[in-house]
Amino acid sequence: DASRVQSEKVWLVHQEGFSPATIVKENKLGMKRTSSGGLDLGEKVKVQVGNSVQVVDGEDLERANPAKFDLAEDLASLFYLNESSILHTLRQRLGNGLIHTHAGPHMVIVNPGLAMPIYSDKISQVFRGCRREDMPPHAFAAAQVAYNNMLKKRAD
Repeated sequence: DASRVQSEKVWLVHQEGFSPATIVKENKLGMKRTSSGGLDLGEKVKVQVGNSVQVVDGEDLERANPAKFDLAEDLASLFYLNESSILHTLRQRLGNGLIHTHAGPHMVIVNPGLAMPIYSDKISQVFRGCRREDMPPHAFAAAQVAYNNMLKKRAD
């Protein structure tokens, strides 16, 4: 039966940002997916947000990743890659003092506006000689990778 009860985790996108929600009931036509990972249900969907149940437009929902992706070191590894999931992961990492995050071959650094003891000489020594896949995301790791590549190619 296409109208079975769902427990799918989603993000409810609204004017203030996004909120975690759970689909309570699927629409009668079944769920269609958009290319961006959103849920295009074409009609109203019942979701639970906190302690309340709301009926919202299916277009206002984006798929949420399982909790194991909350602290993903690389945004490219997210199962559902959408704006809400990216911002959620960056927020979770920042809340855990992890301001560096890979985004494929690039790095996102969220500046918390606070002095952090992560750029000291002692920390730089930890990253000396490292390979990207061996270390967590960090500006020193990116610098070490660039330096190693420069030595390999004998060019700057």
